[in-house]
Amino acid sequence: MRTEFVTAIATIAVIVALAIIIYVFSRSKREETKVRYADYDGANKALERLGDWAKWMSGIQTAVLGAVGFIIDKVPVAGKDNLMSLTTTVVILLIGAGLFCSAWVLSALPSITIRVPQKLNVKQGIKVPTHYDVYEYSLYGIFKGIRLVFMVTLQHWLWALGLLAFGFLLLQFSQLPPSPSSSPCTIQIQD
Repeated sequence: MRTEFVTAIATIAVIVALAIIIYVFSRSKREETKVRYADYDGANKALERLGDWAKWMSGIQTAVLGAVGFIIDKVPVAGKDNLMSLTTTVVILLIGAGLFCSAWVLSALPSITIRVPQKLNVKQGIKVPTHYDVYEYSLYGIFKGIRLVFMVTLQHWLWALGLLAFGFLLLQFSQLPPSPSSSPCTIQIQD
């Protein structure tokens, strides 16, 4: 149990370090990566596609958590100090953190959508800023420091690392000997 705790703490530390690296990098490259020729329609299309992408990733992450639950149910050594138990802890933490980021992205999209400036209304003399790079927007109006590009990048890295860890868990699962209590499945074919 102690080894799982240390593994959990180390995984959380990696997640936090990854978040800090992404945050610092995205802040330092801000001017170099600005979109210069986007418009209102392009910004809305980007937000729609981003929502679809976040839902797709969430679906895969949920399926992975279901598969991990199946593995935990089938493996008699769950809870012992072994590599499979540690890998399971890492997968759950990475995928769980990725799902958390997905939830934030999906819940922030309506806030960002209503903050995208409309097209200029020249007749009424209203001047609206033409900043349509939605990735540079903060998640919500109150969280000025947390930009969409940070959360999306973090979500993607957690998703990828979680899937790699899950693949490693599947390799370990496939190498386990079959349990003696399980009987082979037979299929009866009737003519």
